[in-house]
Amino acid sequence: MPRDASRARRVFQALILLAAMAVAFLAGMLTERLQAHAERDAMLRRYDQALREHRARVMEAEKWQQSGAPKR
Repeated sequence: MPRDASRARRVFQALILLAAMAVAFLAGMLTERLQAHAERDAMLRRYDQALREHRARVMEAEKWQQSGAPKR
């Protein structure tokens, strides 16, 4: 019996180690995904701001062409 208990204990410890490694792996993946998502959000905010500025400049140029530009 003691030999079976020793083997069962080693198997149990191996399963605990495997579970801990799986949790650490998943935690690492989650951290990486959250970081990538934050970087993506920041990039999309910069792109949205640049797009708004571009559209504002285009609208300003169109207004200037319609009202202020001399006709040829």
